[in-house]
Amino acid sequence: MAYLTQPDEIRAQIAQLASHPILWVDTETADWWTSQPKLSLIQVLANPTDRQQF
Repeated sequence: MAYLTQPDEIRAQIAQLASHPILWVDTETADWWTSQPKLSLIQVLANPTDRQQF
């Protein structure tokens, strides 16, 4: 799975994923026990049978 960290890469991937009718999304939260938890990871699959797609 690719780790995207640059805004342009993230925007390009969002544009590509937007055309899929169904997305499987998994998120992880950092510092969930604090008053300001942060979204730390987003994993997205467009095809559940291809785990290496994105």
